[in-house]
Amino acid sequence: MEILKIPATNNTPSINFDHLTGVLGITGRSFPEDAFAFYDELFRWAEMYAEMPLKETFIVVNMDLINASSLKCINKLSSILKEVETKGLMVNMQWIFHDEDIETKVLGESFSAFAELPVEIIPESAVNKSKIN
Repeated sequence: MEILKIPATNNTPSINFDHLTGVLGITGRSFPEDAFAFYDELFRWAEMYAEMPLKETFIVVNMDLINASSLKCINKLSSILKEVETKGLMVNMQWIFHDEDIETKVLGESFSAFAELPVEIIPESAVNKSKIN
């Protein structure tokens, strides 16, 4: 298994999924023309990771802008990683928002209502940056 790194573009987030640390980071903007096509590689990586996960897994979502299709994809990603919990291991999902961006905070709160995993809503000022990168 390899670390999955995808650089950000104008309409897709940067991806840093690291099986060695258990940190799966999605950062930036996500409004690709075909979200499911973009996220498909992430789904496949997560399915492989779920077979041999670490004791703790952290999904870190730090978005400036996100569309509805991307939200559905992130929820699908959380449902894939829910499998890890069935093995008695821990999966944490963190939704990070810029301190002044109330819309992104509210979006994270709405997302947490239907997400497959519990979602911790965290202001960016309270985040340890080394965990994301």
